[in-house]
Amino acid sequence: MLFEKRSGWMFGLLASALAMIYFFNLSFYLFFSLELACFVIMFLGLFAEKMSIKVSIGIYAVVGLVMLYLLFNIRESGWMEFATSILFMCAFLLLAKKKYFNGWLCLGISHGMMLLVTFEKGEHFFALMQGLSLVVCGVAMWRTTRRRLISS
Repeated sequence: MLFEKRSGWMFGLLASALAMIYFFNLSFYLFFSLELACFVIMFLGLFAEKMSIKVSIGIYAVVGLVMLYLLFNIRESGWMEFATSILFMCAFLLLAKKKYFNGWLCLGISHGMMLLVTFEKGEHFFALMQGLSLVVCGVAMWRTTRRRLISS
């Protein structure tokens, strides 16, 4: 897997940094917070030999509280952005715990929701990328189900 190698963690750092800039410029502060959490997790993953799920959960718990604060105090934030961010965090944790079908399902739903949010904001290219990610999630769910059927 990509994130079992140092290059994967570096790629994740770069992607999170770019996403933070993008979301901040669009005033998507909840998505910005989510990407900040991903950035911290990627940073720790790059330098720690083995990062525990508990560390990720702790980071996500703090970010979840920050997102709740932002949800109620920044007008541009909305429930759709909040729910999408929570689903992304659940998806990453499920995938890390090797609960692949449920992880890909949560990830697919969150990409679908982000597609709607970004399309409404007029970010058509980013919405297209979310649509492509939705297809990837669907393929991953199909492959997970297929592997289960073959192995049983």
